[in-house]
Amino acid sequence: MTEKTADSLVCDCAGVRRHKILQLIAQGVTTLERIEDITGANTGCGSCDAEIQAILDEQIEKSRQ
Repeated sequence: MTEKTADSLVCDCAGVRRHKILQLIAQGVTTLERIEDITGANTGCGSCDAEIQAILDEQIEKSRQ
């Protein structure tokens, strides 16, 4: 498995990188649907929804600690 960095590409179709998703979460965006609306991620082939959701879950869990 490749290392996930802030610059990792999450959505190939829309060119969305992990740092953009993290930035949106930091701004209060906390749903997969809203991230898709803002970035266009997961609107091409649809294969990145699980990874986006995992990033959301990870960040929400971190914020609870």
